[in-house]
Amino acid sequence: MLAGRKQTARSGVFGMRTGLLDGRVCCKLDPMVTSAKECESASASNRPHPEFVTGLANGMRCLALFQTRQKALAISDVAKSLGVSRATARRTLLTFLDMGYVTLTGRHFTLAPKIVEIGCRFGNARELTEWLGPICDSIMRETQETVSICALRGQNMQYVLRIKPNRPFNIDINTGDEVPAYLTSGGRLLLAHQSDLQIDQYLASAKLEHRTSRTLTDPDALRRELHAIRQQGHAIVIGEIDESIAGVSMPVRDVLGNVLAALSISLSLARFAESELETHVLPVLETHLAG
Repeated sequence: MLAGRKQTARSGVFGMRTGLLDGRVCCKLDPMVTSAKECESASASNRPHPEFVTGLANGMRCLALFQTRQKALAISDVAKSLGVSRATARRTLLTFLDMGYVTLTGRHFTLAPKIVEIGCRFGNARELTEWLGPICDSIMRETQETVSICALRGQNMQYVLRIKPNRPFNIDINTGDEVPAYLTSGGRLLLAHQSDLQIDQYLASAKLEHRTSRTLTDPDALRRELHAIRQQGHAIVIGEIDESIAGVSMPVRDVLGNVLAALSISLSLARFAESELETHVLPVLETHLAG
């Protein structure tokens, strides 16, 4: 299961990057090209195919910059590296921002988790899933419950990796899917490690709706819950997205202590008592992350 996911992460657009960055070979990726002579002519003259889309190529080259240079880029950085005008760089970055593939903090853009949808690695996401993938698989085998790596995307939480046991689960959620962050233990854990200002902004703009009778929708109560999660270092949510499901999450940190993602277990309350979530399930996460 893990091997298949890793293979997918290495293919797709990322695997075609060389061809897209090099006009001499881009025609080989174009299904409309039917003439080998036409393709060879373009390659020999070191020029793009006549149907080469410069804007698309600039977009792919822009994404590649985040993988080969620093993690955050300003418009001027992109313009200089690509050899394009600031206006072109600005349009490219704002297009990706509007599509959700990058985020903007101040004057700097960074890749967003949604980038996994088009097969590109964002930041250290591929390394993160390769590192945590075996841990997730081991936890799943030990608990026979669903294990996930989660990241924030706007007001939602995205499942960057989700590994399931071979049995039915009440909610059909897969790798790449998103849910409102306030509903899940992983989402709350990630929200809790945002700044107080970011938490206030989230609570002011998020649409907090009841999914079950236990869903926490009061902004003040949710703020207190997030502060408690930040202090205790883990999140437990019971029956708020579905009455029969609970979630337990812990942060995955880098060497500086920054939270990179959430490692979560989604489990059936038919198999675990609520009292066991902190005494039995949480220690499983702690043990595997410590190892």
